[in-house]
Amino acid sequence: MLIERTLGTLDDESISRGPAIDWLDLTWLDCARPALHRRTRAGEWLDVNLPPGATLGHRDVLHADASSVIAVNLLPTLVLVAAPSCMDDMGRLAVELAALGVPIEVGGKELIVLPDESTEAALRRRETRFRRDVRRFVPEPSSTVGMVVPPPSADEPTAQEQPVNATV
Repeated sequence: MLIERTLGTLDDESISRGPAIDWLDLTWLDCARPALHRRTRAGEWLDVNLPPGATLGHRDVLHADASSVIAVNLLPTLVLVAAPSCMDDMGRLAVELAALGVPIEVGGKELIVLPDESTEAALRRRETRFRRDVRRFVPEPSSTVGMVVPPPSADEPTAQEQPVNATV
């Protein structure tokens, strides 16, 4: 099935609901890709080809008819949640992590990043409190611009992350 745009989210009242939701499990990196070929939990193959600049998000509806709805399930993954002591420290840390090419999610007074040695070293050097957590990672689009990542095969997780099984 070819998907060229999203229809909204599961929260939209205008989305007609079939008797079942067929989930398309995706990693954060898959959601940032404009094109991918993946299978839903029920076995339906989808070819996603979004317009430039468009991305997928958790609970986005890709197909809806009287018999089913296909929606995105953004898989939780292991992240580091940093809590800088003040806004100045948060800004400086964000700039340093961006210079390292690290995708960053800004969440209130926290910066959420993927764990790796250089990121943890930067957090320790700045004496920033951080903890490991498992959650859905939604990096700021500007922090992923220029990322060059070869597309993974349809049935293999990316080497860069290890999704954690989670119920929706």
